[in-house]
Amino acid sequence: TGVYQQIVQQIGALSLAPYQLESYKKPEAGVNDFERGREEGLVGIFKVRFLKRLESSIAAFRLSLHRALVFEQVYLDFLLTRRVIASGDFWKMLRLAGLDGEDELGEEGLADRLETDEEVKEYLSDLQPVDLNQYDLRRLVHDVERDIAALHQLHKETEPLAANDAKLAKLKDLLSQELRGQKVLIFSSYKDTTRYLYSALVEKDKGWLKSIGNPHIRRIDSGNHPDERTGIVAAFAPDAMGGLPKGIDPIDILISTDVLSEGQNLQDCGMMINYDLTWNPIRLVQRAGRIDRLRSKHAQI
Repeated sequence: TGVYQQIVQQIGALSLAPYQLESYKKPEAGVNDFERGREEGLVGIFKVRFLKRLESSIAAFRLSLHRALVFEQVYLDFLLTRRVIASGDFWKMLRLAGLDGEDELGEEGLADRLETDEEVKEYLSDLQPVDLNQYDLRRLVHDVERDIAALHQLHKETEPLAANDAKLAKLKDLLSQELRGQKVLIFSSYKDTTRYLYSALVEKDKGWLKSIGNPHIRRIDSGNHPDERTGIVAAFAPDAMGGLPKGIDPIDILISTDVLSEGQNLQDCGMMINYDLTWNPIRLVQRAGRIDRLRSKHAQI
């Protein structure tokens, strides 16, 4: 639709100047063409990752906008006090923005812990500054300010999409109609999306939950302790895991990141939903392999 095309164009127009400092070097400082090309390529990856999170959920995308906005605002403050952070710390800054890839299987990311200006400033203050005299500071400040304005606008313009999430509405329709009463496994690449879905299905719409029989819904992502994950898996697939743990209610709908994409027996479940599509085909095969297993009681998966 037109609104999504506009979002793609706006993301494409971002300069993301902090990540390609070589392009802002003065000619007399000696521009490294190899480094400039590398930075331009990485900025392209950065923009693609914005769009991957948009494909996942509007909530994950808007969180990324917020984090990038906080980062660029703090970066601008550094520039105005005549400090420039080296592009060599690109990946540290990507982690800060929460855009360094799909969620890993380990602990929560840096972006989960740094959400305020002061926390970001403290983190950036430990990074290596560069010689300010090498750069066209006026152009750098201008492009950072332009990005800040564009990120603000994007965040504001996507608010109606968040308030009327058609993708979420479709999921609710599936769960309340043709999948009602079934055990369902829902995968997403991003924990921001899994947490958004859990909140939307369980915490923010008690009426909808009651209307479909109050199914027990849980989520798993890298923030869960491994022991907690084991208990959740056993409650979701008690037959495959050797029985329901004492004192735990059976789980009907499980929302998970790829922490469950391999090494788990979940064949009690016969229905899986990919809320987003990872670009790694092996991950997709691994997701399906959690329920498409020997001794499944389901004639069709």
